[in-house]
Amino acid sequence: MAATDTVRVAIIGGGFSGTAVAWQLLRLAAPEHALELTLIERQPAALGRGVAYATRDPLHLLNTPAGEMSLDPQDPQDLLRWWAAAGGEADARAFLPRGTYGDYLVSRLNEAVEASPARFRVVPGEVVGLLPEPGGFRLRLADGACLNVEQVVLALGLRPPGSGAWGLTWPEQAPWFEPDPWAPSATRPLPAGEEALLLGTGLTAIDVALRLLGRSEAGRVTLLSRRGQVPPAWQVVGVGGGLDVAALPTRMSQLCRQLRAQVAWEAQRGASWQAVLDSWRPDLNALWQRLPLVERRRFLRHAKGWWEQHRQRLAPPVAAAFERARAEGRLVVQPARVQRLRPSGEAVTVEWRSPHGLESRQVSRVVVCTGPDGNHRRNRHPLVLDLLGTGLARLDPLHLGLDVDEVGCLRDEDGLPSRGLWALGPLRKGGAWESTAVPELARQAAAIAHALLPG
Repeated sequence: MAATDTVRVAIIGGGFSGTAVAWQLLRLAAPEHALELTLIERQPAALGRGVAYATRDPLHLLNTPAGEMSLDPQDPQDLLRWWAAAGGEADARAFLPRGTYGDYLVSRLNEAVEASPARFRVVPGEVVGLLPEPGGFRLRLADGACLNVEQVVLALGLRPPGSGAWGLTWPEQAPWFEPDPWAPSATRPLPAGEEALLLGTGLTAIDVALRLLGRSEAGRVTLLSRRGQVPPAWQVVGVGGGLDVAALPTRMSQLCRQLRAQVAWEAQRGASWQAVLDSWRPDLNALWQRLPLVERRRFLRHAKGWWEQHRQRLAPPVAAAFERARAEGRLVVQPARVQRLRPSGEAVTVEWRSPHGLESRQVSRVVVCTGPDGNHRRNRHPLVLDLLGTGLARLDPLHLGLDVDEVGCLRDEDGLPSRGLWALGPLRKGGAWESTAVPELARQAAAIAHALLPG
């Protein structure tokens, strides 16, 4: 590459994924690259934090031990060194506050900007369209501004909960309804004697419930889900065996039997089931890619809920606070399915069917905490719609995201690489099932950065 060449890269999204790609590119950039890096984020104040790491609630902890949360996949100790330098205890088993982790990401990004020869800028706004041009693309922002670049990285993060959760039609606006669990209004204090109903019993629902209870001395929270199961607390005892992916069966029924057998065998040696699942994790995407499409569909139909319940776990202090709230009677979890809503002014009466039969209760707030909508046929993001409409991208066969190659290059409507368009994170779940947690995202970011600035 000639010294006069300029590489212009736009990263769309400033959460963990976008920050990780920017950090990798800034570190790789050499003077001969003449890198111009633009990060486009709707809320520049949240750069490096996104929704996940902007919180300052002391009970919002990482769901993974600090020893597995390094920004650099080649240096697992990076976060621990930063934390020790900041005055913390460098314990790989600790569950740091999520706000502190956001501080780490911002700190590392700022250091990379200062040290890099690349030109870096943050543009506030939302990209709504993309037009191919000779040698690159013209990005169109919602405010009408345009930007010309050679390479585009989509780091759009998780989608919001599905608007049709549980098959019900929800109001567009109502004083008692909150479709976004991270909106400030979702956790505004409950008046004495009033109750909030959270739809979902996963990590998000527990975060929202504890924040609500922490701000509402006399309020009550009920969590509903079809199974009424909550994530377990982290408890890793022993080390489970690794995987020989090539030797594994490619039928879900046989895989499940093998996993159960390994859990039972490891238990006899004193290891926990968590250790077994964690030993599978580094090879899960390679295993997923070996599965025939029919077996991936079978997983989504029959095993996805079980896997996510066991794969996503609570930090021990969060689990303890959750159990205290249940013991005090301020927090209730039960299996149920909402049948009907009867609004009445500022409140709503919710009817649900549980193992005890049909029940109803008046609540002052309903918050959707069912997790991100995983069906991208319903994705209404303007840029994704534009890419699909112009044929520059296509959905993966399972509609879990966009179709990409093994590094993250988008495939167009004909299945050919869309040169210059890249994606990481949840958009890649169709080809790489584990695409939402820091270890996998950090590896994806590094691979894309090295593809953009080889050598």
